[in-house]
Amino acid sequence: MPIRHPPKPDPVVHRLAYPLRGFAGTGTVGGAGAIDSPVTAAVTLGLTVGKVAGISGAAWSAVRLQLAELPTGVGWRQLVGMAALAGVGFPVSLLLADAASPTATLTDQARVGVLAGSLLSAVMGSLLLGGALPRSGLPASQGPSPTSPPSRTRPTW
Repeated sequence: MPIRHPPKPDPVVHRLAYPLRGFAGTGTVGGAGAIDSPVTAAVTLGLTVGKVAGISGAAWSAVRLQLAELPTGVGWRQLVGMAALAGVGFPVSLLLADAASPTATLTDQARVGVLAGSLLSAVMGSLLLGGALPRSGLPASQGPSPTSPPSRTRPTW
């Protein structure tokens, strides 16, 4: 019996419908006070600056202390870009905001901060990683050939 694979979803579904469904599921009303509140600013900065500083700083410390090394072909800009993408922790951040906030007003402010921080983290990570990708005009000797198998090297942790 042949294996039947589900059809690939339409790109519009991935790029528009899923994010809109996620946004609608947050239940964020976001009153006028939610935009400029200190709670919103703190959550946004924690997801954007805190994640990048923490992950990049820990990685830099580990490399500096010779406890680890960057994988072959990975530069610091790529590592910082991936650290920025770690700020997109949408579901867990919303769960913690609901559990930690004693009032509905603070919950809404934290939710707006999670949405803003996730969006900023996604943009920042995309820009950093987009700038770190090799350009298509590189000679073949500077990258893997299209026919070579992917390397199976294990990272040194």
